[in-house]
This record gives sequence, C-alpha cells and structure tokens, in this order.
Amino acid sequence: MKLNNRYRYRCLLVGKNDRPTREAVSWLLKAFANDRANRGMNLFVDCNSME
Repeated sequence: MKLNNRYRYRCLLVGKNDRPTREAVSWLLKAFANDRANRGMNLFVDCNSME
C-alpha cells in the first residue's frame, strides 16, 4: 500500500511466545535499526499471545 507517497509493508511472523523467539525478533529489530539502508524507515512490533 502507498500512503503519503510512501510505501507501507506488513510482515506477519507467527511463532511461539518463548524466550528464543523473542530474542530472535529482538536481534532482527536491532539489525534493521543499525542498517543504514533503512534510514528513515520505521518498524513496529506488536506481540499478541493467542495462548
């Protein structure tokens, strides 16, 4: 989808809400934030438990 002349993407990750999964997602967020190619981009995470 494009809004305000910017593309928006949605990525859904499904998995267990356990420590290894949270650590992997945390690593992914940090790697995204530290990559200069992602400058000016925002990444949001919403953790919902279905248990």
